[in-house]
Amino acid sequence: MDSFFTELKRRNVLRLAATYALVAWILIEAGSVLLPTFGVPEWFFRAYVLVIFSGFVLSLVLAWVFEVTPEGVKRESEIDRSKQAPRKRGKSNAIIITLLVLALGVSITFNVTGIRSQDSAQQPIAATEAPSIAVLPFTSRSADPDNRFFADGIHDDLLTRLADIESLRVISRTSVNEYRDTTKNLRDIGTELDVTTIVEGAVQRSGTQVRITV
Repeated sequence: MDSFFTELKRRNVLRLAATYALVAWILIEAGSVLLPTFGVPEWFFRAYVLVIFSGFVLSLVLAWVFEVTPEGVKRESEIDRSKQAPRKRGKSNAIIITLLVLALGVSITFNVTGIRSQDSAQQPIAATEAPSIAVLPFTSRSADPDNRFFADGIHDDLLTRLADIESLRVISRTSVNEYRDTTKNLRDIGTELDVTTIVEGAVQRSGTQVRITV
């Protein structure tokens, strides 16, 4: 089992799965709001979601069988690992973080838009609340104590990027740090921080492989 998991990481199957999940989240959130505005029937949205999930399975199969190399796309069996240079993960990690921020932004925007649409239908003059978010400190799932600092760095980077969204109120790092390792439920934390959205997550790092779960 360990060798199979190692092979999944080496072939970037896990990394692709995380990236695809974020993109799929964005597409489904966008589709759930945009498609009804064009009068698209409900069955079309169900088919739309099924296509996205089918693509997920297909992409994992392709990631297992093929790999993109400097010489082009090759089968795994055709690649000489002894001649390959070590891969740099920094850029791909940055892409995953960017997609995570984009997915959160899209989800918050569409959820708030949906809430406002329902409220306006019932109470046209009711005041609306600006979207807000609190990102709790990420949990470290690695045995290496240095991974705690790495997880905090990912957390800081995510807060910084979210703070660049002018229409979004982001709770400061100092405030959310009070809830590190807390046993309180998210509803109580949301009430105390007065936010509409709470994000919690974990970071696991093994060598050059990084897994972020939210």
